[in-house]
Amino acid sequence: MSRMNSGVPSRTTQMTLKEQERVVDEIKKENFGLKMKVYFLEERLSKLGPDEMERALKENVDIKIQNHDLKIELKEYKKLLLESDKAIQTLQQNGTGCLLQHGMSPAEEVAYHRAINRAEELSQENDRIQRKLAEQQGEIKRLHELIKITRPEINFDDEAPLDLLDSSTENQQLKELINRDNRLSGDQSTKIAMLKETLRKERDEKHAISLEAERLRQQILDLKNQMSESNVELKRLQEAAMKNSNLLRKGELERDDEIIDDWDVSRKINDAADKARQDEVEKLKAQITNLNKQLASRTNENDDLYSELEMIKGPLSSTSSCGDISSRFLNGEFSEQYEESLGHLRDKVAELTLQLREKSMEVDQLVVELDRNTLAHSTSVQDFEDDMDRMECQFQEEIALLRDNDMRYEESKGQIENQQREILELSQSVEKYQTELENKSKELINLTESLKKSKTQLTSMEQALNEKGMEITELQCQLEIKIKRLESDEKLHESVVSDLKEEVRDKNSTIDELRAQVAYLENNLTQEKKSTYSNETQYRDQIIERNTLLMTTYQYLDDILSDGTNKQSTYPKPSANFKIFHEHLLSKLKALSNTYNMFDRRVKEIDNRWQEQYESLKNQMDIKLRLLNRFEGMINKAAIAQKDWKEQAKKNQSELDAAKNTNDELVYQLSTLREQLEDYKVVSTHAEELEIKLRTTESRVKELEYREKQAEERLKVEKQGAKEKAESLIENIKDIEAQLQAQNRRNAQLQEMISMQKASMEEATNESKVRAAKVENTFAMLNEQLREQLEEKNKTIENERQRVKHLEDQFSCMLEEQKRLHLQIEGRETMISRVLNGLQMINQRKDVIENAALKNITEDMQIALSLDRKPSYQPPVNINPPWKPAGNNLSVAHSKKTTVKTLSTKSSIPVSSKSKGVNSTKSLIPTPSEKTANEKSYFNKS
Repeated sequence: MSRMNSGVPSRTTQMTLKEQERVVDEIKKENFGLKMKVYFLEERLSKLGPDEMERALKENVDIKIQNHDLKIELKEYKKLLLESDKAIQTLQQNGTGCLLQHGMSPAEEVAYHRAINRAEELSQENDRIQRKLAEQQGEIKRLHELIKITRPEINFDDEAPLDLLDSSTENQQLKELINRDNRLSGDQSTKIAMLKETLRKERDEKHAISLEAERLRQQILDLKNQMSESNVELKRLQEAAMKNSNLLRKGELERDDEIIDDWDVSRKINDAADKARQDEVEKLKAQITNLNKQLASRTNENDDLYSELEMIKGPLSSTSSCGDISSRFLNGEFSEQYEESLGHLRDKVAELTLQLREKSMEVDQLVVELDRNTLAHSTSVQDFEDDMDRMECQFQEEIALLRDNDMRYEESKGQIENQQREILELSQSVEKYQTELENKSKELINLTESLKKSKTQLTSMEQALNEKGMEITELQCQLEIKIKRLESDEKLHESVVSDLKEEVRDKNSTIDELRAQVAYLENNLTQEKKSTYSNETQYRDQIIERNTLLMTTYQYLDDILSDGTNKQSTYPKPSANFKIFHEHLLSKLKALSNTYNMFDRRVKEIDNRWQEQYESLKNQMDIKLRLLNRFEGMINKAAIAQKDWKEQAKKNQSELDAAKNTNDELVYQLSTLREQLEDYKVVSTHAEELEIKLRTTESRVKELEYREKQAEERLKVEKQGAKEKAESLIENIKDIEAQLQAQNRRNAQLQEMISMQKASMEEATNESKVRAAKVENTFAMLNEQLREQLEEKNKTIENERQRVKHLEDQFSCMLEEQKRLHLQIEGRETMISRVLNGLQMINQRKDVIENAALKNITEDMQIALSLDRKPSYQPPVNINPPWKPAGNNLSVAHSKKTTVKTLSTKSSIPVSSKSKGVNSTKSLIPTPSEKTANEKSYFNKS
């Protein structure tokens, strides 16, 4: 027990009664305050109840499971996206040439639309997942508030009640730290929301850029259509000009020929320019499509990274809300994985920002080039239309007025000047566009710098979140430890207070008994004095009675101390010779004291022997407890190893999922292309490796189960031994109690004898009174010694009982922990069985997929062999030429029918598919050795 700092003097100085009373009053007040605090805290805890805490813990576990499921769904969606990208790449590589105006074949169009629909579905799924995450974050916040409500209710220290002030200050400091961490987490959540808004804005800008690219694509298509229409009109106008030129006069043929030559040259120049522009437009179109695809892929990657960031931040918020899960997040493995994932994410973000910057610059350059080309093309088209209109007017004027050449010359000069002016205006507009481009590039640079700043802020915020999460978990662990200590100290204080109360009651009862005895003795003394003064006449009768009583006591002592053989036949009489009688009586009393000393020695020897046995049993119990602790450590190690095997099983399951996806891709590629037998071999080897890994995991799981069984058997043996030893201890304690009861009875008999002797000695003379007083003092000393010894033995017995109870409590706790471990082991065994069943199902599915793939391969091989055996040309069967009769060709037709039937039975694929796959399956025709090897592997696997 620790002393208070105020109101308690040191041990060296002796306290007065007032100081002691004051200290006792202060201690009583503090105890009363502590009892009231404990009472109110128990009322609060009873109001809250364990059900609410269990419900909160269950909700936390459900939220974790949902987060895990969402992570798995995101991984599946990523895999689907990768598969779609691979399919698009294969279509781009192996697709036919663009036969349409927009640059896509119909199969590519279908795949493109499918990919767009799939991207929309994935975006919807991503939104749904984000909503779920928002709901889960709300639930986590609610649980965090509930834990905040429950935390300040327990504010007493784990030490003695005298240290409550220090504990309250520490609890207040902890509360302030928790509030400060919560404020920081709120600020960090607001910053995260701001960063999310910036990311959304960037997404909107990317979407706007993609829309602008699509708009530019449509404009390019419109310009192509306009170019084709303008070419048609040009041809029509040229034909009209040729007709009109034939109608001109012979005198002006030379001039007209020169004009026509000029027009031919201009037409050729325009055609070459149109071809170059068309080529440039097609190149730009291809670049725009590639850029759009890259933008889509980058946006998908950004979305994936954003979702991964949210998924990583979700468990961080859950760690701040639930205290029982803090041990898992404090593990080094999780921190390393988290740091690795953050490093990968940062590298990805940096690469994506650089790629976005480059792609944005390329897009801007392409947009500028498109604008320039469109402007130049529009100006050239307008100029060309103006020129055509002007030439029509000139031809009409030449037909109507052949003599106005000078006027046309002046008009052509004016038109040339107008063209020069238009060229100047176009150059000015080009300069304006260049300035605008420079401004846009500057804006892009500013945006990239802001992105870098936001990313650095994100990294710093993530680091701060990690640090605060670690601090919060440490504080939670400290609070839980202090709560446990306080609960244990409460129990100890209650037991101490109850023991003190019982001792006080016993002492008060003994004091009351002693007071009653003193009063009774005083009354007896007064009565004896009165009787001595009043009954002097009856002295002789009393002497006779005293003699008879002495004789009875002497005979009683002789009966107690002597055996049947040592009994005296004649007893000395006090009336005849009192000195001899007195000597005999003293000898008997000495013999009685000797017997008492022998009894005391024997009791001490028995006590020492039993104490040695008790210490040996205690040492054995300590050894057994150490063994149990070792077994618990072994069980914990086995549990940790089982967790590791579970993680390995999960990894193997993910690898099996990856193998399944690769098998699906192989089946798809076999059905579409039929050119990837080598990939199938690689996948089959990978599947075999996975099967070997599964076998190893199964063997390791069996080993773990065997070790767990051995540990359980050892625990059972140790439990039985502990039970037997506890029973033997209880029996020993019962024997000791029986012996103590016998000793108490013996003491009661002795006290009765002493009382009888007191009564006889009171009736004796003054000398006999003195001697009786001496005997009484000796007997009183003996009684006090006996009482002290009995009290000490009772104390030792009570201590032993308490120790036995404590050992029984520890044993019950061990049994409960064993049951809990057994339940955990059963749960883990069920989980392992589920995982093994899932792995068996995956193996079965894999075998089915491999069988299907092998069937497809064998069918393709049979088709290829049948196509190779088929001749290059087969005349029709049932048609005969007119110069041959019908009967000569019957046998040939019959034989050809049989061959056709055999071919049709060999392959189950229709003829259309055969004819399409001739060119693709020629490279897949195996050799006979390969065919036999494939068939052997197929039959072995089946």
